[in-house]
Amino acid sequence: MKMNPASILLERRRPKYEEVNFFLFEECNLHCKFCFQKNYVIRHPSMPLLDKKLTLMKQVILESPKTDFEIQMMGGELFYDELNDKYFDKYFEIILEISNYAKSLNKLINWVLTSNFIHKNTERVIKLLKRIENEGIKINLCSSYDFLSRFTKDEQLDIYYKNCHLYRDLGYLETCSFLISKPNVEVLMRKRKDPVKSLEIFDKLYNEGFHLS
Repeated sequence: MKMNPASILLERRRPKYEEVNFFLFEECNLHCKFCFQKNYVIRHPSMPLLDKKLTLMKQVILESPKTDFEIQMMGGELFYDELNDKYFDKYFEIILEISNYAKSLNKLINWVLTSNFIHKNTERVIKLLKRIENEGIKINLCSSYDFLSRFTKDEQLDIYYKNCHLYRDLGYLETCSFLISKPNVEVLMRKRKDPVKSLEIFDKLYNEGFHLS
């Protein structure tokens, strides 16, 4: 069947790998106004819940015709400071087991852990990332940015900015996604008269060469 030029262009840009969003739980340390998960029953992290998600993810990999995957694993918030250390060990177990399972099927996974970057205990995050890397598994971090509906305190912005630099300097930060909404566009276009500190941080990140998409 002959394809029209638009279809050809779209086909060329279509990822050769399958993108999978892997939600472990809904519990979070923020209350973002735009978050769709607030409409759900908030499931707190538990070992039975994570084991169930592990089984489900294996099924997705088994049934997919694709051989290459990018799995974005997220909460809720994976790294919030009050979370017990045992869950970081569980993240490692999940990533290792799924990666080895995919390998047994001649399939390849690149992992992206998504976080709001509002955490002070960065040591255990870095320890987790290095454990994963030492297994020969590709791992990156991703975060998102919002001007008005996420950061309720200046301290949160400062922590976010600091962590962006930390994880980029270590080679883990892949991108900061920018949430497109009418209020955010108005801030970005400088249509708001009231000062927005989050815009100052955004401008700093942009001028410092961060990948904002």
